[in-house]
Amino acid sequence: MAVLLGMAVMGWCVADTLTLTIFQEMVPNDLQGRVLALRRSVEQFTWPISLQLSGLVSPALLRADHFLVVAGTLSLVSVLLTAWAVHTRRRDRFVPGGEGRHER
Repeated sequence: MAVLLGMAVMGWCVADTLTLTIFQEMVPNDLQGRVLALRRSVEQFTWPISLQLSGLVSPALLRADHFLVVAGTLSLVSVLLTAWAVHTRRRDRFVPGGEGRHER
């Protein structure tokens, strides 16, 4: 269980670094503070919701096999949603200097 927790923390650190890099490349310099502050606010707003949901579903996840099935399913769903997102299929729009970035 400690190994799974360690993998989750490492995955979160890598994902957070990657999304921060993408935000810094896509958002114009004069708007970065506002956009990143909004991003942080949304992240903090979801903490109480996730704590309440985890309290509701924790009895069902006490067994390790249920936890692994649910975690694997959520991971698969998130990967599939990301693969089908427009911004991942059309990455050329988000390259600095590409057609999707507009400097003002």
